[in-house]
Amino acid sequence: MQSLRFVVALAIGAAAFAQESIPNAQRVLQQFAQGPLTLEPNRGQAPKGVDFIASSLDHKFLLSASGARLEIFDAATKSVEPVQLQFVGANASAAGQGLQKTAFSSAHFSASDKDGLQRNLPNYSKVLYRQVWPGIDLLYYGNRNKLEYDLVVAAGANPDAIRIKLLAQNHFSLTPAGDLLVQTRNGAVTQHKPLVYQMVDNQHKEVAANYEFAGADEVRIRLGKYDRARELVIDPTLALSSPSVNAPFGAIAVDPSSNIYAAAFNGIGNLSVFKFDASGSAISRGDFFASTVGGMVVSSGTVYLTGSSSNINFYTTVDKPNKPFQPSLADPNGTATDAFMMVYKPNAQDVPYSTFFGGIGNDVAKGIALDRTTGKVYIAGQTVGGSGFVTTEGPTFAGGGTDGFVAVFDPNQSGSASLAFSTYFGGNGADSGILSSHFYHWLQYFKDNHHQ
Repeated sequence: MQSLRFVVALAIGAAAFAQESIPNAQRVLQQFAQGPLTLEPNRGQAPKGVDFIASSLDHKFLLSASGARLEIFDAATKSVEPVQLQFVGANASAAGQGLQKTAFSSAHFSASDKDGLQRNLPNYSKVLYRQVWPGIDLLYYGNRNKLEYDLVVAAGANPDAIRIKLLAQNHFSLTPAGDLLVQTRNGAVTQHKPLVYQMVDNQHKEVAANYEFAGADEVRIRLGKYDRARELVIDPTLALSSPSVNAPFGAIAVDPSSNIYAAAFNGIGNLSVFKFDASGSAISRGDFFASTVGGMVVSSGTVYLTGSSSNINFYTTVDKPNKPFQPSLADPNGTATDAFMMVYKPNAQDVPYSTFFGGIGNDVAKGIALDRTTGKVYIAGQTVGGSGFVTTEGPTFAGGGTDGFVAVFDPNQSGSASLAFSTYFGGNGADSGILSSHFYHWLQYFKDNHHQ
């Protein structure tokens, strides 16, 4: 048995990452970061008072008639730095209307979303709020690194009603170029000097404009002469101008059609799985409550993902025909992590199988592989061997703090039948399941000796 343990310890995971070294993957991800914003409606995945959300790889914008909140995430420190853009005296009850629906789809998978309202969300290029101030409409749009918003002042309306508070841990300062700048721990944020114009004879006629402080952290827009009998457009931009965040990627994979899949953290405990087509255009995003990513493989457009989570709202398929082996955290207080194994179909925004796997104490999956013949999924990782950790055969926990483990799941089965095999491996030291390119040789050995 000792030799089998050694082989397993070398075996499970490189298949999960064999697809990572794709020359254009980073180019596609950079292209995505500079691409147009897509705005999804809030159906409970964000706090109350937020109407629309625009997510990128390392930050997100939370939008309402009262203003916008930028949250910048650092994957290494697991910190979120907020910057708040607040429209003083705005009509908070103004309803937002999504404009220019896109082909991009997003979904949030949560145990608390019993009715599935957060799945397959529409996404829009723009969001319009009417009468945010009397005679003044608000239009949000932009790209994933900057949020533009037009303040459209109707003929005869008073632009002096516009007051903006900019709130962050540090104060904004006015630069010589006329921009508003603040430094945060996770990057610099700039509210650029507004472009202001009127349409005259089908041409943009620019109007002079500058920011001026009207109180602590509050600014107004001082305008030059303009025709009050015509509509006026004030166009500022809130930009993440010099991000210092660490790369948030947990795993990258590519399928035979050159579609790219990236698992990235864009918030504390929030994992997004993106799909891009071969040209680099974003197709979809699925969000999950996860703490770590142990690996990802893709087959026929289906994503197989493993890692760990300590969130009681991590989605398991209790509402699907194929029930999870373990529907909830072993520790209901969420003070420790369990491993998970999930099957995700991005095109349909569907999760046909998802389960926790672990006992009391921290259990973490660090590798994944797929037997494309049988459809069974193999995960490996480490466990403290706490109460409730299930093994189907093999040795008992060997001690030394942690042992490695291997578990085999059949996601086409339901409940207890979906766990085909699991075992500890290790000695009296600290052991863990690690990754190697020899997985399929071990897989054949395992099938020959265990009849799986």
